[in-house]
Amino acid sequence: MSIRQLQALKILLGLFWLALGTSTQHAHALSAEDLAKIDVPCVKPPEPPVGYGRKSLDPSRLFLVDLGPHRFAVPWKYFKGRPSPDMKSCHREHPNLPIQFWIPDGKAPDKNHSIRKPFQPPDESHPDPKPNEWLIFVDSMQYYADSLKRRYDPELSYRSTLNRMNEKPEYKDGINVYLLEETRLMVDYYYSNEDYHFFYRCVNEKETDRRRMCSVIFDLRNWELSGLLSLPLDAVGLHAEIIGTLEGLLMQWEVAR
Repeated sequence: MSIRQLQALKILLGLFWLALGTSTQHAHALSAEDLAKIDVPCVKPPEPPVGYGRKSLDPSRLFLVDLGPHRFAVPWKYFKGRPSPDMKSCHREHPNLPIQFWIPDGKAPDKNHSIRKPFQPPDESHPDPKPNEWLIFVDSMQYYADSLKRRYDPELSYRSTLNRMNEKPEYKDGINVYLLEETRLMVDYYYSNEDYHFFYRCVNEKETDRRRMCSVIFDLRNWELSGLLSLPLDAVGLHAEIIGTLEGLLMQWEVAR
């Protein structure tokens, strides 16, 4: 399959999922037979003339990433801590997938924002972000068997927190989470359903001199993937939007091994 054909296929996939809507169920847009026909090209930069540096390659070029039984063809522009702009795209030999994307539309940021992590930076696709538009940073995502279970499993973190408490978690109806524990500096929230876990550890909003952000341990049960992500305190409770967008991207990117 040519690069042009592959790009056309990905556009059709994107339109399919846009029409269908994101879902928290693990499904494929194509059959296993169709997935097996997708061939991800290895794009290499041309050798530059003497005295000239290499030019940046297409930011939509694909890198193969394997997470357990899953193989994803991920566009360069989605990586958090992007590879060199002129790096050839073939197989990324790391069982980890750190990415960055906007919610709710799932677009990649124009620039790499992974160092300072601004959550509403002016961007080519979002020149003036609306209150519900946030840049989400997935700092790490791994297959269950490849991850350090105690570090990435939110249920273990949840249980260890509950063991330190003498009362049941308080349900916060406005943001659809349970308040687990609150100290002067930090506040912990938790949400769980049959498809995913979310364990939030956030800067206490009463501490106005500290950055208003949260670190989240998440667990995608249908995919057997778990990891860490960063989001602003104002996005607490948006787990359905985050997971729906993330799963939509994973379904678009998954190819046969």
